[in-house]
Amino acid sequence: MTIDSVESLRAHLQTAVEIEHATLPPYLCALYSIEEDRNTDAAAVLQSVVLEEMLHLTLAANMLNAVGGSPLLDSPNLLPAYPTFLPHSDRTVELSLRPFSPQAVEGFMAIERPGRRDGRPEDDAFETIGQFYAAIEDALAHLTAELGEAAVFSGDPARQVSDALYYGGAGRIVAVTDFDSAKRALAEIVEQGEGLDHESILDGDRDMFHPDRDELAHYFRFRELALGRRYRPVDTPSSGPTGEPVDVDWAAVHPMRVNPRSADYAPGSDIRAAMDGFNRSYSEVLALLHQCFNGDPQLLAIATGAMYGIKGQMVTLMQLDSGDGSTTVGPSFEWIAPRDRRVRGARIRVIPNGPYLVSGEIAVHEAAGPLRKSTGTCTLCRCGGSRTKPFCDGTHARIGFEGIESADHGLIADRRGSYPTPDGLTIYDDRTRCAHFGQCTDRLPSVFGVSDEAFVDPDAAPAMTIAHVTSGCPSGALAFALPGETDPTEAHQPPSIHPIIDGPYRVRGGIQVVGADERPYEIRERQTLCRCGQSRNKPFCDGSHWYAGFRDPLPPELADAPSLPWDDPHAAERGRERYAREHSPAGTTSSRRRE
Repeated sequence: MTIDSVESLRAHLQTAVEIEHATLPPYLCALYSIEEDRNTDAAAVLQSVVLEEMLHLTLAANMLNAVGGSPLLDSPNLLPAYPTFLPHSDRTVELSLRPFSPQAVEGFMAIERPGRRDGRPEDDAFETIGQFYAAIEDALAHLTAELGEAAVFSGDPARQVSDALYYGGAGRIVAVTDFDSAKRALAEIVEQGEGLDHESILDGDRDMFHPDRDELAHYFRFRELALGRRYRPVDTPSSGPTGEPVDVDWAAVHPMRVNPRSADYAPGSDIRAAMDGFNRSYSEVLALLHQCFNGDPQLLAIATGAMYGIKGQMVTLMQLDSGDGSTTVGPSFEWIAPRDRRVRGARIRVIPNGPYLVSGEIAVHEAAGPLRKSTGTCTLCRCGGSRTKPFCDGTHARIGFEGIESADHGLIADRRGSYPTPDGLTIYDDRTRCAHFGQCTDRLPSVFGVSDEAFVDPDAAPAMTIAHVTSGCPSGALAFALPGETDPTEAHQPPSIHPIIDGPYRVRGGIQVVGADERPYEIRERQTLCRCGQSRNKPFCDGSHWYAGFRDPLPPELADAPSLPWDDPHAAERGRERYAREHSPAGTTSSRRRE
């Protein structure tokens, strides 16, 4: 088959999009099958390759957009039944979903295998991905010479994803607008996979985890794992790795079933529900990527964050007994049609040491107010370091965020203090959920925070005035019940998440929050979730953002900083100590605590 027209070129660039995506499910399965804190070298290799495959997917979409095409990602073509083959290949390389193992790594090396220097470009039935991209480059050169650059590169430049947008891996996002930029994009893809000039083990970039080192191409990163030894700078493709040993423990892996299918489990069963839930989430990731590459480039970071967000669901499936006595379930990566993705009820799930996974009909806003998303799935930053707030950009993984929860899962009624007013109202106070926002002590200082023994003085102001102030408590720590009733009076609002500037997420509308251990917290109309990463009452806010100096949006002077001040795990503690000194009775400032 010959690429002899712009229409044929667009079809083949859509194939490029499908090729680049096809590698992600197998790599993700291997990555998340590795037991926690084991095989750290292998996990780093797989994580870096996954990020770079996301880069390759972006570059393929940029090229397709540049020639006037429309990348299609939210499609069953992107998630064929496994095992499968690379689209348009010679079908000698099988793609399977399997745990990290020698067989998996051998398969990854087959995917990334370098082509021969004298290899012939092949746009169909190709042996290596490099051959396919060589055919794309030849077609671009031929059509540009025949039709003119403007006729070939007729796409809208505004649809290009550029380096100005966030990308967390090695390499560069190339905005494609002409033949030269298309060649740079193609070179980035091929060199990261196969190495420079068909004769080097390096890809021309710096190691994302060790910026002082040159980065190996994907094939050679996998070969290090297969052979259990590192490459040295003097090594070549023919010499093999001659450096220090690489520690690989093939047994420290969850034994997921190879190529699982949801149809293997009964509808309504716990396993089927977990598999369907993951497949809905992954299909939502594809929907975000489709939007990103079809006119909304700013969604790239959100889609990347959503990819991180599904980690928890994958790990759960990796640990779930399949019922055969020897394997676990594992993710099946099956496409779910948009009409079947609707999640009943609004839900926020805490991802272990990661972001919040938000699903359902929830209005998600920016800190400045504009609505960013109203339904579906997205991931919100929980570590405080994302540069695409409120959405996750993967920073938690790079800074080693520890998001262990410590909040009480019990009922508020068992913890709260009760303060009857002379008029028959009851004021409730749950100190374990206070975000220390200060609105109550600022508005009614005679009532709230007067003493350590009792936070509320119900006699110090008219009951309805106190009730009005408690209704404004962002965290819901304060509430009131009408005379003769015990349940707090709460006005239901549509589910929403609104980041408070320099503070937590203000959550409204009875949204279910589920912990990283799958235990749900009590459903409440009002709650505040930590987003600075430093709360001592995670996932709920405890005011640590205030002590740590958390800022949102990112101050311009920190835009290029290698680390952020709230990345310091001791920043909030030092802030509390400083605040205690400055506000002690011996100090010059009022001793009143911020509540």
